[in-house]
Amino acid sequence: ILKILGQEPVGVSDPVEGLDIALNQRFDLIFLDIKMPNLSGLEIYNQLRLMNPDNAKVVVFITGDVGREEVRKFLEEERVNYLVKPISLQDIANAIQKVFSIETEERKS
Repeated sequence: ILKILGQEPVGVSDPVEGLDIALNQRFDLIFLDIKMPNLSGLEIYNQLRLMNPDNAKVVVFITGDVGREEVRKFLEEERVNYLVKPISLQDIANAIQKVFSIETEERKS
């Protein structure tokens, strides 16, 4: 879907590598799973907020773990974009549209 929309996706399977890339490059959109080995999506997001806040603004979390208190509280308090597994192509398209419309509005102001 991202390629169809003219985007060039970058995929990584190692969260530590993903953090390094996200800290050092600018992205229009970042899909980030909350539950990952070695480094959680929450930890990555917190690092981005401190060291690359522009990328933190375009994170869309993906999770199947909204029943867990820590995750639910984080999503509510941070007011971040997120999708709940299982996700559809339409869910992804809606998330992309939402992030891009927020980015466009921020650039106008």
